Amino acid sequence: MDLLGDWWTPLVLREAFYGIRRFDAFQVSPGIARNTLTDRLRRLVDMATVTAAARAGARYFDSTGEGPFARRVLLELDSVAAARGATLVPAFGYDYVPGNLAGALALEQAGERACHVEIGYFITRSGRGSELQYRSTLRDSWDLTTGGTRQTLVAAAAEDGFAYRTPRPGASSRLVDERAAERVLTFRSAGVRRPAMTVPDTEHLGLPEVFPQLESVEVGMGWLGRWTRPVQIAAMLQAPLLRSAKVRAALTRWSGRLRGAHREPDTDGRFPGDRGRPRRPRSSPGHDGPHRT
Repeated sequence: MDLLGDWWTPLVLREAFYGIRRFDAFQVSPGIARNTLTDRLRRLVDMATVTAAARAGARYFDSTGEGPFARRVLLELDSVAAARGATLVPAFGYDYVPGNLAGALALEQAGERACHVEIGYFITRSGRGSELQYRSTLRDSWDLTTGGTRQTLVAAAAEDGFAYRTPRPGASSRLVDERAAERVLTFRSAGVRRPAMTVPDTEHLGLPEVFPQLESVEVGMGWLGRWTRPVQIAAMLQAPLLRSAKVRAALTRWSGRLRGAHREPDTDGRFPGDRGRPRRPRSSPGHDGPHRT
């Protein structure tokens, strides 16, 4: 019902009903932006597609797919895929791979004693001095993202998230339910102190499989710069409202109408590095690449 409550989804379904099959043809009649169309088609077919791939013993690769979707694939289809010999690789894109790679490199450098790792995603810009020392602003999160990205963030704030840690002292570490923006992390890189809100992501799923000694995996989204803490507090206060399907649908429609909702991502935007950071001992490799949404 949340999906059908969105403005664009019924229009996409209408075009499909009338026989539209090509991606560019879907764009023409409704006048929908490419990134928004990609998001709606993905949300309509993702779980059905990956389920069919698992049952058929096929190979499934997806460059998108947020943490909650990847968790569903792992929990619901792992045994099916194993029995049928299928390969399922969701979230195999820039916004997900570097965090897992940076975390793995940091843990390998730190050795077997490393039991905690923190990974952060941040925005930087070229032509503004040192990219590694650039402090992102609230405006950057609007100027360098599209409507599809904003809608994804709204949806993530409303969904049940997760984290990898011990649920209570003395217990074994595991995936636990935790809302997005539950806590604020602090990263120090190139002499700059950067806050980041906790988010559910694929690092929580992949790194403990490779490094079973891990007691916790923390992932933070630091796009908002100094506005991180105020936005995190606001997200916690409005969490009960986001349980309403009508409120989520209204926020999704609003986010798609903000400035830049119908353009492609700004190529001036970059993520400076996803900092894998074990606490005992310490190592911090970084990776950077173009901003993609």
